[in-house]
Amino acid sequence: MKAPVLVLCLLLAAGGIAGAQEMAPPAAATDKAAYALMQDTLLEAEKWILEMFIQPGSNIPIVVLREMERLDDAMQESYFRDLAQRSGMLLFLTREQVRRQEQRFRAAELSANLSRESSADRRQARRRRTTATLFWASLGTALVSFAGSYGCWYAAERLDQRYLTTSSPEQAALFKAWSKVFSGASYAGAGIGAVSVTLALPALSRMRTR
Repeated sequence: MKAPVLVLCLLLAAGGIAGAQEMAPPAAATDKAAYALMQDTLLEAEKWILEMFIQPGSNIPIVVLREMERLDDAMQESYFRDLAQRSGMLLFLTREQVRRQEQRFRAAELSANLSRESSADRRQARRRRTTATLFWASLGTALVSFAGSYGCWYAAERLDQRYLTTSSPEQAALFKAWSKVFSGASYAGAGIGAVSVTLALPALSRMRTR
């Protein structure tokens, strides 16, 4: 039985009980009809709840629980004691099923939240490692480049001095050529160092903010 149909039956049954309360003894025809309606409704509701327990992943709509609570309230006030006991047991089982549903929902939500947090933590850890690698690689490249630039500049200066003091034209030409080579290498090293520093500074800023 679908949930909307079950709710309609419960409403009709509750109405039948309300009408029966105004009748006199249980032997009245209207009272017998109300009893029969209640009995049939409880039987269908019991079958429906049993299917919910048997079928994995099935959920009881909250509206069904609320109507069963209303029905049970009317049953407990009636003189249909046998049906009142069955209604009370059915309501207990329904509440138990709804409670288990809520537990499953909360567990699934908690698992999803933990999974999202774990994924976010992994992504953040990867970003931290990438940023740290970029910083140290850039810093190391800058240091090596500046050191090499200074060494090439020093060598070029010594070659220029040799060039000015030598008396041999051939040696002077050789010193001048090598001086140009070392001067170019010095400028190149300084440029690489500057680029490396430009990359290292933003990485350092990101590392400090995390």
